[in-house]
Amino acid sequence: MRSALKSNPLQIILAYGNYMNSSKRGGVYGFRLQSLDLLNEVRSTDRKTTFLEHLVTVVTEKFPEVGGFVNEVPFLAKAATASLDAVVADVRELTRNLDIAKVEQERQLNNTVLKDFLANAEPKLDQLKETMETAENVFKTAVEYFGESAGTTSPNAFFSLFNRFIRDYKQAELNAEQRRRLERLAAEETEEAPTKLAPFRGFDRSKRKSRMLLDVKDGALDEAISGMKEEGYRLGAELTPRQQRKRQNTMARRLTVNRGKSTSPPGQSESPSASANRRLQPADPYLASRPWLK
Repeated sequence: MRSALKSNPLQIILAYGNYMNSSKRGGVYGFRLQSLDLLNEVRSTDRKTTFLEHLVTVVTEKFPEVGGFVNEVPFLAKAATASLDAVVADVRELTRNLDIAKVEQERQLNNTVLKDFLANAEPKLDQLKETMETAENVFKTAVEYFGESAGTTSPNAFFSLFNRFIRDYKQAELNAEQRRRLERLAAEETEEAPTKLAPFRGFDRSKRKSRMLLDVKDGALDEAISGMKEEGYRLGAELTPRQQRKRQNTMARRLTVNRGKSTSPPGQSESPSASANRRLQPADPYLASRPWLK
């Protein structure tokens, strides 16, 4: 862990911090590990890029050999969930129980089962104590190396800081890669835009509009109106049988009423010839229901 995190990534962060604070208090030799949680909150002036995303870009372009540090500490997540105090307490409990077993073995010298148990358990407990002491010493050295206090910093808090930093760094790598991909697509679309617009160059929209107006003026409107009159005879084909019967009954009632009315002026009787012509003249169902088209 020391080889992975003690040098390049943290040195780059320290260099940026000294550069940004140079006008206030000058350079410093280190920073607290709690500052790692703030790297994802510091943003650029346009609020689009975090400092961690910028760090990823700098590492990728200037220090590509540094980017692999995220894979050099694969057990950080497990270390962040472990409790060294709980391990120490468990070892002390095992030691106390083993001491009780030794006392009981002295009372039962002929108890072979207890004797075999102690012979097997004592070497394992001694090895466990040695491993625990090594872990405590290594943890104390690591905490002091990073400028923290071993007495006030728990293993859970210490390893969780680095675990969150590496997790956020990996997410920043994904965000940076997505942003670069979008920029490449935008650049490609900008290059292809002139080619796509080439067929439309020189196209005069005013000529197209005038040509459409001329097409309407050249008798098209009159043809459309006359077509509406002729279309009326074919309109019944679009109706259902029930609608057709209803329409025929309505027309028949209107024709009956019209035939019963006289077309002569008031006070004069209709001539026999006119009445005969009216009865002999075939009735147009469509025009009978639409007198404004006659």
